[in-house]
Amino acid sequence: MIEYPFYENFVNKRVDRITKIFGEDWFANKSVLELGACQGDVGIHFMKLGAEVLFTDVRQENLNAIFDKINFNPDTRIINQNLEYDLNCKFDLVLHMGVLYHIENWKKDLECALKHSQIMILESKVNPVPNSKDSFYDAEDFKYDGYQCRQPIFTQESVEHTLTNLRCKFIRFDNSELNCNWGWVNNKQKIRHVYDWNYNNYQSIKKEDGPNRTTWFKRFWLVLK
Repeated sequence: MIEYPFYENFVNKRVDRITKIFGEDWFANKSVLELGACQGDVGIHFMKLGAEVLFTDVRQENLNAIFDKINFNPDTRIINQNLEYDLNCKFDLVLHMGVLYHIENWKKDLECALKHSQIMILESKVNPVPNSKDSFYDAEDFKYDGYQCRQPIFTQESVEHTLTNLRCKFIRFDNSELNCNWGWVNNKQKIRHVYDWNYNNYQSIKKEDGPNRTTWFKRFWLVLK
C-alpha cells in the first residue's frame, strides 16, 4: 500500500473537486481513461458512480493493487507515457493526475493524452519560481517516480503554453480546498500540497520548509479540446 499517511485526504479532495465540476450523475455510463493510475483510487471512486474505467500505469504491480481493492478484474493496460501511445479509441474523460512531473517527454505525453478525449482533468506539481526555464533532474529509485527517465521541472506557464499549442482551452482551479497539510512520505521527508499559491506569496509559503519538510506547489486544470 502507499505510504502516505495523508493519502486518503489527498485523494478525497481531488475527487470532490472533480465531482463538483461534473456532478455525480454525469459519470453514469461514461468512459474514463485514468493515466498513471497507480493504485487506482481516483478511478475506483468514479467506477462506483457508474463509469467504465480503463486504468493504465507503467508498473504492473500498481495495476495488480487495483484488483486487490475491488476484488474483480479491472480493465487495465500497461502504458509507458514517456513513449508515444495511442489506444485507438475515445473516452468521455481522461484523468491525468500526479504523473506529468514524472515524464521526461511530458509535452508529447499531453499530446497523446488529448487524442483520447475532448475533456481532461490535469493535475501536476509545477515550479513556482516565475520566468524559470524548463529543466530536468535524475529521478531517485522510488517506486512512484519516473520510470527509466529524467524528471522534468516546469512552470504553470509552460504547461499552459503547451495546452494552447494543442488548441485547448482550460480552467485552472487555484482553490485552497485542494490543499493538503504536512504528511510523512517516509521517515525522512514530510510534504504538503499547496494549490492556492501565487507569485506574490510562494516565497513566504516556502519559508516553512526545512530539512525534512518540502512544499509541493501544485496546479489543477479542467482542459477542453
